[in-house]
Amino acid sequence: MAHFARLAPGKITGFVSLARPHSFFSFREKYFPGLEPLGRLFSQIRAHGARTLVIEEVDESSAVDLREEKEDLATRVSGFNNSSAYRLSFFSKNFKSIRGLNKASSSDFVGYLIIKEDRFPGGVIQRRIFESVLRTSDLVHNYIRGSRNWQTQVGGRRFSVPGLLYAQQNGITNICAHVALRSVIPRFNKGNDMTYREMNRILGIDHITNWVGPKELNNPHTDERGLSIDQMELILDSAGSRVIRADYAQSSAPKVPYQRYVYGSIESGFPSIIVFDTNQTGSKHAIPVFGHTFNRDTWVPSAERGYFQVGSHTGYLPSESWVSSFVMHDDNFGSNFCVPRHYLRPVGSGGSSSNSTIAQQAASSEWVAHVLCPLPKSIKLPPLHAELIGVDFLFAILPQLPQDGNKWGGRLSSIYAATQMRF
Repeated sequence: MAHFARLAPGKITGFVSLARPHSFFSFREKYFPGLEPLGRLFSQIRAHGARTLVIEEVDESSAVDLREEKEDLATRVSGFNNSSAYRLSFFSKNFKSIRGLNKASSSDFVGYLIIKEDRFPGGVIQRRIFESVLRTSDLVHNYIRGSRNWQTQVGGRRFSVPGLLYAQQNGITNICAHVALRSVIPRFNKGNDMTYREMNRILGIDHITNWVGPKELNNPHTDERGLSIDQMELILDSAGSRVIRADYAQSSAPKVPYQRYVYGSIESGFPSIIVFDTNQTGSKHAIPVFGHTFNRDTWVPSAERGYFQVGSHTGYLPSESWVSSFVMHDDNFGSNFCVPRHYLRPVGSGGSSSNSTIAQQAASSEWVAHVLCPLPKSIKLPPLHAELIGVDFLFAILPQLPQDGNKWGGRLSSIYAATQMRF
């Protein structure tokens, strides 16, 4: 029976105690050298109090996603040799045998990583995180939306963990847009994952006449292809969502800050995807965003209203103003990062940021080109529009509030008059 790699049978090759003096640095250098995101993932695993690691070699013939990718790599790369996959599962419970594993429960389960090794001609080995799900952070100021319970198999037993799937591209048969879509799609696809082959089939990518990445793998600058925003939207539509788009890399760029789209999507319970320019020649990168940090003590909204006269021209300060960072995955570096709300900036009207004076003045910042906010097809009103309609009703009601004997009516009316709120 075919399974995804997380549920495929595996052969246990070791139990590792994570108690001191165990070193994740030494473990990574010994078994998976050069795999940068592993350091970030191990740091999160340590923060969750993991005490035991179970290592398994996955039966690739039983894993439909691993088998499909292996076949597609053989189509794309002449002389592709073979691959191996290892499932690393982490528990907060101490044990060192099958007997101990059989006493563990999902409440002890911190999460899993699947590491894939692909072997190419000339002895080249590419290692990457094929997928990972770690337990959602319980930090007080982190608000994560749209996480779900993921099931995985460890030693023949099933465990579940709440979180959001993280994955790395291989840059040959899938790229950053593919892995960003994988993080988002389970929210719509009846809770199911979508393989890279399914995505490519929707787009007519056969790895021969149509491909992603560079045409010649030994020359990374030959006819390099990514996924367009239209193609990403087509995949999301096939997964059962409708997409709200904000295209900032066009002359008709929206006036609304991209943060408002992302925040509205997240607060509605659905992740979004941000596509931004990098400082490399014409390249873009896609990241899934699924949460935010919220700081009620932040000074900026009060300063905007009190010092910079935002209140004289703006009807209200949305709750998004108190967001400090967005929570996202970056396939190049790891999972569950926080990006400051104002670090990523819209390209703005006028097209590409490569010729933008502003971009040249602040080259350290990345420039948002597109935002994709997928929602269920049953939802007809975009979150941003729903918010504005709500504000319109609020401002219509405020002047009608009774003043006599209603303290809150008086308080709200006073605030309304003092700030000269207008919508």
